[in-house]
Amino acid sequence: MTPTMPPGHARALGLAVAGIVLLSPDALLIKLIGANLWAVVFYRNLFLLLFVVGLIGLTRRAGALGAVRGLGVPGLVAGLLYAASTLCFVASVRHTTAANTLVVLGAIPMIAALMRWVVLRRPEPPRTWFAAMVVMAALAGLGVSGFTGDHLLGIGFAAGTAVCMAAYLTLLAARPDLDRPAALGVGALVALPIGACMAPTLAVTPAELGLLAILGGVVVGGSFVAFGIATRVLSGAEVGLVMLLEMLFGPLIVWLGLGEVPDPATVLAGGIIAATVAVHSALALGVFRPPRVR
Repeated sequence: MTPTMPPGHARALGLAVAGIVLLSPDALLIKLIGANLWAVVFYRNLFLLLFVVGLIGLTRRAGALGAVRGLGVPGLVAGLLYAASTLCFVASVRHTTAANTLVVLGAIPMIAALMRWVVLRRPEPPRTWFAAMVVMAALAGLGVSGFTGDHLLGIGFAAGTAVCMAAYLTLLAARPDLDRPAALGVGALVALPIGACMAPTLAVTPAELGLLAILGGVVVGGSFVAFGIATRVLSGAEVGLVMLLEMLFGPLIVWLGLGEVPDPATVLAGGIIAATVAVHSALALGVFRPPRVR
């Protein structure tokens, strides 16, 4: 007799994994787009906003404006947190190495678990704390370099990304009734003019515009809607753990698409993260529980 798995948890976990698979081409598309990074931010959020408006138009009778009006303060805060995490991430990759950013972002599950415990008074199960610590140790093995000058600024922005994303996921998990697409749309609307102001030029080729439409409207839009729905059942820390699988899938897709061989240390850290998330998910679903004897 096989153990009974919680169907809601299993579906939410499947959505989170589907979201990270959908998000994985993010790095490849950014590499294929020759536009400056802030122009990418602008168009990525423009097409994300169009995706959200279209989705809400198809699923909500009140339309996009009605959905935003119904968000309330928690929904607006969630949108601002998403926008802040996006902008901090862009600033981080501009001022430090990808490895440095990844090491700091590995703290997202731990920060989300702490927020859930301290702010919401809802403790995480021991398996989530343990998995978060394993992930942080694996990423720390990549090494953080350059705690001076520009690198230090980039690491600071990475820390801002981790805190904002952890808070975003925790808030969504605490409010299952919150309109996820509308909150995401608010975030895109906030980041959009900032990207426009920071970009030296918004000129892109038609091919780049097509890739940007896929990036914002499909890759980012679809994945973050999936993450948002998953937080109706999973905690922010659990979704944060799954999101770190991008460290494994992203370089793999870049390697398959461009032949860019990932660093062995990054592959090792990604493998450890994947194994940790798999074991954590199996424990959460009760796979290792002994069968009930009738």
